Amino acid sequence: MHFFHKFHRDMLRLFLLVAIAGCQSQTKQAVYTVGSYNPEAEPTVDLAATVKQAQADHKRIILQVGGEWCQFCHRLDAFIRETPSVAAGLHDGFLVMKVSFTQGENENEEFLGQYPDVAGYPHWYVLESDGTLLHSQDTSKIQKGNNYSEDKLLAFIDKWKP
Repeated sequence: MHFFHKFHRDMLRLFLLVAIAGCQSQTKQAVYTVGSYNPEAEPTVDLAATVKQAQADHKRIILQVGGEWCQFCHRLDAFIRETPSVAAGLHDGFLVMKVSFTQGENENEEFLGQYPDVAGYPHWYVLESDGTLLHSQDTSKIQKGNNYSEDKLLAFIDKWKP
């Protein structure tokens, strides 16, 4: 009898670990409509698809401008991934679309030229579900030291969620 009890307990633990891991990867997948800074991407095409999805899901859009070269872009991605409250807040109210800015390679001038100037990277533009600009956010304002602030990010999410 002891063997079956231990077996069931171990199977339950395994099931819970798999379920938790699955939820975490689904959250990451669901937040980003474009999850990489691809200098060859067409942000106009990507935005059209993101707008369509945002309208269907009743969410707002965050354009996250940066590049693979950007240390703070990677820190922000890691912070979102490792902070469940921030990941959940973004998932519930937003679709995040990365837009590449790669100096000397592809600065996406035509696409980014329709938005206010960027002070630093990463930079967020909050758009209504129809693509209308609502806010331009210098992400250094949501940092704490050399990383990001959970409280500041949650306040930002709360202020701009639909």
